[in-house]
Amino acid sequence: PVDNPYVPVIAEAAREVYGDYVMYPAGLYDTGFSVNQDSGAPAIQVSLVDPDLDNHAPNEHLSIKEYMDGIALTVCALQAVSEINEKD
Repeated sequence: PVDNPYVPVIAEAAREVYGDYVMYPAGLYDTGFSVNQDSGAPAIQVSLVDPDLDNHAPNEHLSIKEYMDGIALTVCALQAVSEINEKD
């Protein structure tokens, strides 16, 4: 859900790595990932893509820069989430 309390935290982490970006809610059908909804655990997916990735085409690709930025985002997001959980 877009009102998930982790969304603003992840959004700020994304802003630190990417600057301005586009954020929109996506259904599980949009993600390409299977999520076990029976667990009740919240899930937030951040797509790490080039603007011209040619999604699902034979020449689909991801640049090394986007890959490295994705690693940086993962580190920032996990750090931010851990800080929230420490306050609880």
